[in-house]
Amino acid sequence: MTISRATSASVQRRKPPWERAEGVTRPVSWDEVLVYCQIPGQSVGGNPYWVMVQPRGWDKYGIMSSYYIENNTNWIDGVPGKNGCVI
Repeated sequence: MTISRATSASVQRRKPPWERAEGVTRPVSWDEVLVYCQIPGQSVGGNPYWVMVQPRGWDKYGIMSSYYIENNTNWIDGVPGKNGCVI
């Protein structure tokens, strides 16, 4: 698990793909989020990864594009890939 920051207030935290996919809620810009894992998916802003996150202090988790996570590269070093996506 890695702690990072969401960079946009306009991003919606989403349910996992096996549940209905409407937006659940929105982290506030620069909220710290716990990043559990990352998987390839539809590209957003040139970043092809999606991450399972839990904003700090929340008891729920969701999926959001890695594009909205503060990081130097598309892939977040130290965060497991699809084989590590288990909560």
